[in-house]
Amino acid sequence: MAFNANTVWEVRVDGDDSNGGSFNTNALGTGNVDYSQQAAPQIAVTDAVTNATTTITSASANFPANCVGNGICIEGGSASITRRYVQILSRTNATTVVVDASTGLNVGTGATLKMGGALASPGGAFNTVLVSGNIVFYKYNALPFVITSATISVAGGRISPVNGVSYSGYDTSRRLRNWDANRPTMQLDSSLSSTNIVSSTSYALLESIIFDGNNITLGSGCTHRGSTWRCRFQNFTNGAVTDGAATGITECALGEFTGNSGAGAAQVYHGIGCVAWNNSATPFQFVASARDCIAFNNTGVNTDGFSASRKLWNCIAYGNARNGFNLSNAAESAAYNCIAEANLVSGYVGNSSNPFVVNCADFGNSSGRSGGNIRDLDPIGLSGSAFVNAAGGDFRLNATAGAGALLRALALPVTFPGGVGANYRDIGALQHQDAGGGGGSTGGYIIGA
Repeated sequence: MAFNANTVWEVRVDGDDSNGGSFNTNALGTGNVDYSQQAAPQIAVTDAVTNATTTITSASANFPANCVGNGICIEGGSASITRRYVQILSRTNATTVVVDASTGLNVGTGATLKMGGALASPGGAFNTVLVSGNIVFYKYNALPFVITSATISVAGGRISPVNGVSYSGYDTSRRLRNWDANRPTMQLDSSLSSTNIVSSTSYALLESIIFDGNNITLGSGCTHRGSTWRCRFQNFTNGAVTDGAATGITECALGEFTGNSGAGAAQVYHGIGCVAWNNSATPFQFVASARDCIAFNNTGVNTDGFSASRKLWNCIAYGNARNGFNLSNAAESAAYNCIAEANLVSGYVGNSSNPFVVNCADFGNSSGRSGGNIRDLDPIGLSGSAFVNAAGGDFRLNATAGAGALLRALALPVTFPGGVGANYRDIGALQHQDAGGGGGSTGGYIIGA
């Protein structure tokens, strides 16, 4: 029997892979307690008895009445049980529980049993029993989870995501799509090379995690075809996040990229609200589209802000070592409502297909607005910097006439098709807030702060 789809798992730096590590949330509301949200197991005994069925007994366990739904790890004993993760379906009494599976629970005595307590390895053996619908929570700690093995499903191993499973970091808000300021870090060990942290062709969600390549040789972050949300990718030398199956499915939303080198940091199909700074290779090489993304102060002689993307909407390229937007890698490339400022070569560069650059702004690019071969429609030349404080990472539009003020409420479409309404969106990624405006926006934010 597989684990219940509503199972949540807990992984902590101070946990242990021999702990129970999971809880079936269906058991909530009936007086049961999730004991996985603690470092130590609630029960740890060495007298467990198995009989090749789903019944487990222990004279010393003292299973509490509220234990149903909790995970158990059982191993060893006279039956030489290979480590198994199971889940309590029912409690018979203080010495007996019924679990969800009997596989591997051969007849024997003296097995080690732990109920509750968090696991320790992000890519540990528990990954082999995950099913669609499960959530794996990684608790924040000032210390990173260190990936010490290039193998998957072992202690210290890499993560191989499972279809339909969500992998989420948290600090105080243990839920998906949390906005906790602190996110757990997963870091490649310095002894490794030519490996990654996440590798799979599954459709999985990774969110609120910092992935750190530790600048190892040919280290990469995530290769998969699911989605990443609010993750940071740093110090990778061979790509930070890439499509694991070239399917056109992968997206990266609200991603941060910094300190990456050697290869494009973001090589997925769709980028939404992403920011890249201080990378020494072109950070954004989205295959299909980028929307509301910002690339600034990226270094390296051949480093553009954006490259390869077919469609760019409301993006910003500032202070990059070569071009702001390099549209030369795809025949159907186009940029709309974008801003190129202070890049060390050109703002926009095309190819023989003459890609469209529509309603886009520029200022202060060393070799001018265009490097040639673009169809430049409704260009907007600024008389000054568009931003409040680009040097400080604040890319809100300023209120200076001929500069930021000129770009306010000017983004296409000014009027939506079919006459459904007017649009007052600004050009660029961040939107200004008028005095006395509503509370739906928190205004701009300082990137990298």
